[in-house]
Parts: sequence; structure tokens; C-alpha cells
Amino acid sequence: MLSAKSNTPSSCFYSRLLPDLFDLKQLEDGLTITVADFGPANGDTITFLSQFNCRFYVLDIRHVVDSINAKLATQEDLPDETIAEDFRQALNLGSNCQFDVCLFWDLFNYLTPRSLGVFAQVLLPHLSERFRGHGFAALNKGAVLTEQNYGIVNNELMSISSQAKTSVPHRHSQSVINNATTGMAIR
Repeated sequence: MLSAKSNTPSSCFYSRLLPDLFDLKQLEDGLTITVADFGPANGDTITFLSQFNCRFYVLDIRHVVDSINAKLATQEDLPDETIAEDFRQALNLGSNCQFDVCLFWDLFNYLTPRSLGVFAQVLLPHLSERFRGHGFAALNKGAVLTEQNYGIVNNELMSISSQAKTSVPHRHSQSVINNATTGMAIR
């Protein structure tokens, strides 16, 4: 069994969005789901999902995002296909891999609008028809978003552990994310 622990004590927060991700009745009846977590492995999430028939992928690609951002800072004419290939290699997903749930957490706020759009296009073929995702956007331009580690305690509670006082490089609003992620409807 895969296990992980938090670096710092967690706080738990109620989320009215989490119940939309998981249909507990179907999961308790044995439905198999495939979940992608785009953060570091979190023990709370692993414990929560281990009670169901679940295929769980930890796709912590922050190091790739940082590398792409560095390339874009020095090479404005970097082709989208080069960025896409970096994402494909980092994700390393088979052609039949389809996710029902993606836990994006604050990943979108590490991507530039351009790389966010390329990332969405690379991920789109791997989203099932019943796909749902969860991610964070800035409520206003002045919002300070710092690096966090997120987990799911249960269908309504999430754990959040501060990782650093470092701000995320971008504070995208819901509309910026929605415009960049063609093929996904953000609400």
C-alpha cells in the first residue's frame, strides 16, 4: 500500500465542491474510478480513496511546470508542440488511460495561460465521459496564494498543510482558467 505523510500539521476545511467529485453511493456499490492527483502524494487522500475500487495516479509534475516556465521566460517563440511533448513525457500515460476525477489543486496557478492551454489539450484525451475535476482559482487579483499540500479527508472535508511561504507564480481567476482549458467546463 502506498502511504505518505504531511510535512506539517494539517488544518481541515469543509468543501461544498468535494461531494460533486465522488458519488459515494456508486462508489460504495463497487463502481471503479480512476483518479489523478496533480500534487504530491497525500496520506489523507490515499486513506480516503483506499476504501473504494480506485486506480490512483500521483502526477506531481511541478518540476516539469517549473522547467517549462523557465523555457518560456527565455524562449518566447517556443513551439506549443515542444511544451506538449514535455507534458506528455512527464505524465507518461498510456493511450487507454482515462481519468474520472482529477485533483488539480493549485497546479493551474503555476502554469502560464499559454502553458495551461497546452496542458489542457494534452490531458483532454485522457478524461472520461464522467470526468470531474477540482482546482483552485484566485477570487480576486489581490489574493495571496501560497504553496500548499492538499488532501481529501472525506467526501466533505479537505486537509491543507502549508508547505512554504512562497507565493504561487500566477493567480489565475476562474475566467482565465476557463478560457485556457478548452474542452473542460469550469464552474
